[in-house]
Amino acid sequence: MIQTRVVSENSKQFQDTLNKALNELSNHEIVDVKFAVNNEPVTDMETFTALILYKS
Repeated sequence: MIQTRVVSENSKQFQDTLNKALNELSNHEIVDVKFAVNNEPVTDMETFTALILYKS
């Protein structure tokens, strides 16, 4: 069965959060990881998001 996990951060600390999520899934087979960055031009805020697909 393939499951998903979404990781999202509003800061450059995204890499740490993503690494933590991947470590928690280390006992599972990672199928794919998709990334997206959303830049908000008015507030200069960036949202970094990763969608992790893994086998349970």
